[in-house]
Amino acid sequence: MNKHPIVRGWLAAAVGLALAASSQAADDKITNAGVDAENLPVVDISRLAQHHVIVATGTEQLYQGHPTTLLMPDGKTMFCVWSLGHGGPAGQMARSDDAGLTWQRLDDELPPAFKTHRNCPSIYRMVDPQNKERLWVFSAQPLMPRIVSEDAGKTWQEMKPLGFECVMTFSSVVRLKDGSYLGFYHRQTGPALQVMQTQTTDGGLSWSEPRVVAEVKDKAPCEPFAFRSPDGKELCCLMRENTHQGCSLVMFSTDEGQTWSAPKDTPRGLTGDRHMGVYAPDGRLVIAFRDKAQGSSTMDHFVAWVGTYDDIRNCRPGQYRIKLLNSNAGGDCGYPGMELLPDGTIVATTYIKYRPDKNKHSVVSTRFTLKETDAMQQARAADESLGIKPACRIEDWWFARHAANISEINKGDIDLLMVGDSITQGFEEVGAATWKQYFGPRKAINLGFGGDRVENVLWRLENLPELARAPKGAVVLIGTNNICWGSDKPKLAAAKVRVVARKLQELYPEMKILVLAVFPRRAEPDNGFRKQINELNSCLPELLKDMKNVTLLDIGPKFLDDKGFLLKGIMPDTTHPSAQGYEIWARAIEPELKKMLGE
Repeated sequence: MNKHPIVRGWLAAAVGLALAASSQAADDKITNAGVDAENLPVVDISRLAQHHVIVATGTEQLYQGHPTTLLMPDGKTMFCVWSLGHGGPAGQMARSDDAGLTWQRLDDELPPAFKTHRNCPSIYRMVDPQNKERLWVFSAQPLMPRIVSEDAGKTWQEMKPLGFECVMTFSSVVRLKDGSYLGFYHRQTGPALQVMQTQTTDGGLSWSEPRVVAEVKDKAPCEPFAFRSPDGKELCCLMRENTHQGCSLVMFSTDEGQTWSAPKDTPRGLTGDRHMGVYAPDGRLVIAFRDKAQGSSTMDHFVAWVGTYDDIRNCRPGQYRIKLLNSNAGGDCGYPGMELLPDGTIVATTYIKYRPDKNKHSVVSTRFTLKETDAMQQARAADESLGIKPACRIEDWWFARHAANISEINKGDIDLLMVGDSITQGFEEVGAATWKQYFGPRKAINLGFGGDRVENVLWRLENLPELARAPKGAVVLIGTNNICWGSDKPKLAAAKVRVVARKLQELYPEMKILVLAVFPRRAEPDNGFRKQINELNSCLPELLKDMKNVTLLDIGPKFLDDKGFLLKGIMPDTTHPSAQGYEIWARAIEPELKKMLGE
């Protein structure tokens, strides 16, 4: 989104300073949050806490980092290994018997020497020519040490290190048609990073002399993720590009890894660190990574790219991206495990600073299906087809007020969001006494901005930091400026009101939302503005009826006499309530507020 110079100034100043303490991008990183640098749509599921599972919790002292996962053939048993600190000691392992919903730590059952291994352990299952299954955990230092289990993870033993110098151990292992396996990792030689390949024909016991398969002048390929094409004829290898000056890299092999094509740029939407992916049941690829695309709306967060193998092969953008989890520590996240469950659920596991608090990184999984994310993307596409897109304004005061909202939210402890335009903002002036009585004690924040339309509210909501504790409720009054001072027809304005409710649902799925029908405007019942508002309001019941945790309430009649005229003294300018009008408003929604807030 191209920003007006005034906008850039405020982003760099007032908004930028406030955002520095929050989880949101500051300055020029704030963009239209629905689109990335390549105009790929973005579906945001990062705040769907009910989809999250904490595998290992970080504390103020303990940093849980760099996990990988392994799903066993039964589709239920899952293992996760990780290190302590950033590239620190290994020794941690957990097992789940219910496909990642609950976890049991196995640290004390592992060989003691495993705790001396360092840097980003990774876990794989391999089967030798005699059909003997082994589970392997490799680490990076010293010289790629390893432990193995020959009884499906019940017991483990230390094995001799492979002796390979590396920055990272195997970041992927792919099985060949002859039953052997190729392992991929990277090492540093002088200033250059090299992607290495080695082969095992005995299920991981011994490995061939590694050879360089990718080294690119003026680039730094690393952390290779190799996988097979859907038709089985080709291998593809995605690579992180560690200079972060352009896109990630990709190369292909049509002879089972004997030779590889020269590395080339990936589609921009795949630009990131430490790719790992699965094929969904419908054949599409879902590849997770730490987003490093310059200008991306989700840069430095944990994301997934959705597309086809042919998209990668032919350098097409793909279909959309998913913001999986929000990083509260800049780009320090990713290194994912990706598993596909029998029912089509994808379990994406990463290390991430999960909350904007004092605790360090945790190992966290998020669970989703493409059916769910496709539906969200289709809804967004339908909105955009109607021209419903977030939009910021350019006034200095508007950004100053937004910065103040950010600062207040960063303090936390908010139970109620009051979302709207100048009518809501008026609680700070004419309605101040009513606010103090009804809303102040309820830990409310005033998110009303004079002159705002739905599009402006959407932008503000998408560019607020996440509260560590979800609010209990939100009250929404918006839309009057879309029709009375905008160009929208009432039906379109009503559809936009629904989008605000859905955005609040996405941000805080369990929060209760009270949508207020747009208040009457102008004194006479036959006024043109009044008729447009009535038409808008008549569309809302059908639009909102199936939305979870959303209640529609029309308190407009309380401002009118029995003939439909505005009551005297209630709205002096025939739009904004007087002090008495704010009191009527607060009393009218009081029963719903008590239910929303659990009072």
